[in-house]
Amino acid sequence: MTYLSLSLSSTSADQMKPSPCLVWDTDPIRVMVMSSLDGLNFDDSDWNSASYSTEYIRRRLLAVHPRKPYGGRRSIRSISKTNRSPTIIDTYLLLIPVMVDKTTTKPNKLVSEFFDQDDLMYIQSILDELFVEEGQQKKELIKNISYSSTSKDKDDED
Repeated sequence: MTYLSLSLSSTSADQMKPSPCLVWDTDPIRVMVMSSLDGLNFDDSDWNSASYSTEYIRRRLLAVHPRKPYGGRRSIRSISKTNRSPTIIDTYLLLIPVMVDKTTTKPNKLVSEFFDQDDLMYIQSILDELFVEEGQQKKELIKNISYSSTSKDKDDED
């Protein structure tokens, strides 16, 4: 795996503004976006995500220092490769790996920042934990399927 921080490029005004992301893997390319999420309060019972369930998003938020840690997790810290202060700060890393099509225009600006090995291992441990939880949930769904009604429908076809 290759781990790099970079900035997504935007080519037109109608696209989203560039946002830093973490390249988590390069074959195939998987990225995890970072966003301040417009300062939303995730503890607000009225908060709702359009694409994913609220709980799904909450479980996948990881604060980037100095953003206050969320969900019982610690925050991670961006480190600059130069003498400049880090620019990837006070945001969230969304632990939702997204596959990037190989035909996608490559980012035009690499950020000279990175996360140290301890933070990367921490991210991997959270991803592993989420993967196990999702597997358990799928097993529960399979257990709860009513096979009697499924086989009855099949018998009706004969």
